[in-house]
Amino acid sequence: IGGTTYSTSNVASTGAYETSLAGAEDGFLAKFSSNGARLWSTYFGGAGRGNGGIYSIITDSLDNAFITGGNTGSGEGTKGAFQINNLGGEAAFLAKFSQIGGRIWCSYFGGIGTTMGNGIALDTLGNIFIAGSTTSNSRIATSGSFQTELGGGGYDAFITKFGTYGHDAGISLI
Repeated sequence: IGGTTYSTSNVASTGAYETSLAGAEDGFLAKFSSNGARLWSTYFGGAGRGNGGIYSIITDSLDNAFITGGNTGSGEGTKGAFQINNLGGEAAFLAKFSQIGGRIWCSYFGGIGTTMGNGIALDTLGNIFIAGSTTSNSRIATSGSFQTELGGGGYDAFITKFGTYGHDAGISLI
């Protein structure tokens, strides 16, 4: 399970990726056994963490967890990621955790403004898709997309395709 928490206790398990709440709220990710016992759990928000949450999770055939959501912090992106830092406002993120709770990689996605990842999917080739909403008019749509600029008047929806390791954004549509 994943979501948003305001709690400063009983969230992170021993050896968690992130062990403490930062900011007023933080994302969390937890794995439970089939009989309901907690196997591991972690806060998720990044260095210089701001407010944020995990809005969607999917697992692959190896039981790795892929997550997306939004975060106002920065510094969570890993070396070689599509986008290492939040550029301002709330940025969407895409991250992969191992079956035992270790973060494997993470990338931000979005420009100046608010961008939130609300849904996530995997295809049979290992590509990752995130869908969400944005107020950003930069770093979202790729050349040749159906709609390459923000429509105006608030939020637009987007869908983005990332490669297997989340390091490159392939096709983005607004």
